[in-house]
Amino acid sequence: MSSDGYRSLLHKMTCISDTDLWNDSCSIEDLEYAIGQGAVGATANPVIVGEVLRKEMPLWRGRIKELIKEYPETSEDDLVWKITEEISLKGAISIK
Repeated sequence: MSSDGYRSLLHKMTCISDTDLWNDSCSIEDLEYAIGQGAVGATANPVIVGEVLRKEMPLWRGRIKELIKEYPETSEDDLVWKITEEISLKGAISIK
């Protein structure tokens, strides 16, 4: 914490301005850091989730296989959106 009571310049910005900081990652590790610096949430889309999966695939591999079995007729696009939703929800729940 700095002498002016803010955790970082980003935290100060979010406290003294109308700016809301959104993190472009729904990775739990990234979110915890961003929230600690003043972020209010995260954005997610298939590209962002792809980056999360590159870092966290061991955490998600089993669930992805389960989704494929649960939805065998689902298109790849729909499956990607299901994975995006689950990763986003896990991030949201984890930072509360």
